[in-house]
Amino acid sequence: DQERLLEWAYACWPGGGTPRFFPNSLKKWLKTVQPISSGQFVNPGWPAPVNQYMNHIWFKLLWDVDTDIDADLADYCQKLYGPAAKPMEAFFKGCIKRWENTRWSREIPHWYVPAALMYGETFNAKAVADMERSLDEAKAAVAKVPDSIYARRVTTFRNQFQNFIDNAKSIHHVLDKKLVYDVNSVNQASLKDFN
Repeated sequence: DQERLLEWAYACWPGGGTPRFFPNSLKKWLKTVQPISSGQFVNPGWPAPVNQYMNHIWFKLLWDVDTDIDADLADYCQKLYGPAAKPMEAFFKGCIKRWENTRWSREIPHWYVPAALMYGETFNAKAVADMERSLDEAKAAVAKVPDSIYARRVTTFRNQFQNFIDNAKSIHHVLDKKLVYDVNSVNQASLKDFN
């Protein structure tokens, strides 16, 4: 139907290896466009094990836009992570809250989100520490069943997510520094070019 909208959805934006879980915002969007949409092409991005939840809920909402997000997340975590369901659910809820509710202090004029916003505001040091704590609790919850499918899933997810944690900590370290520039060493005439 030429009168209906076909969407190409970039779930992978903005990049940079950050967790982007936004099921409530997605549900609101899909409910809004449902009357005029003929479907979506979804470009999921990020490592598959880490982004599996977003892919899951995206297609679930395409099937039933009235899906209860919280109930589905609890069910998803129970089925995939067994004894680690509660800490994994806490992990996802924390990520969702940070991504959906953080309002950046300035607008971005292009596709790139500066580190000061992404890591200084959305995924600040406290948020990343909370995420890491939830993943450590999940790992401890499956420690008694180390060869189980649940333990392997938690380990795979944790290993994939470690890169984000390491990058975030490095960026937080830089963001905490106060950069001082010696203006006297700059040719004053050349400053006119930057005003």
